[in-house]
Amino acid sequence: MKMCPYLTFDGTARDALTLYARALGGELAEVQRFDEMPESEGKFPPEVGARLAHGQVRFGGQVIMVSDTMGNDPFPGHHGFNIQTIWNTLEEAKTAFEILSEGGEVIMPLAPTFWASAFGICRDRFGVGWMFNSD
Repeated sequence: MKMCPYLTFDGTARDALTLYARALGGELAEVQRFDEMPESEGKFPPEVGARLAHGQVRFGGQVIMVSDTMGNDPFPGHHGFNIQTIWNTLEEAKTAFEILSEGGEVIMPLAPTFWASAFGICRDRFGVGWMFNSD
C-alpha cells in the first residue's frame, strides 16, 4: 500500500504545485483544469473552468496530489495536519525548508535535536504545514 496527500486549494492549486515541485525536486504531472476535462465544454463558467481540477507533483517515487475547489463555498483553509518529511542530508532539508517557508511562517526553525541532525516546522504561503526531520 502507498499513501499520498491530496490537498485542496481555493484557486491557488497550480501555484502550490509549482512550489512543491521546486522545493521537493519533483516534476509536475497530470495537470488539468476543469475546462480541460472530457465533455466539459460549456459546463463551467470561466472563473471555475480555469481552476485546477487535478494535478500531481512526483518526486523520489512519491506523489502529492492537488486540486482547487469550484469556489462555491467559503474555503476553511488547511488545519490540523502537517506533511512530515524525512531528509537524507541536512543540506537538502535546509533548501526545502527555505523554499517552503518563504512567504509563509516559520513555526520552529530548523535546528539540531536529540533525535535528528535537524528538525523544524513551517507553514507555506498557502497555509499547508510542513515538518522536517534530517538524519
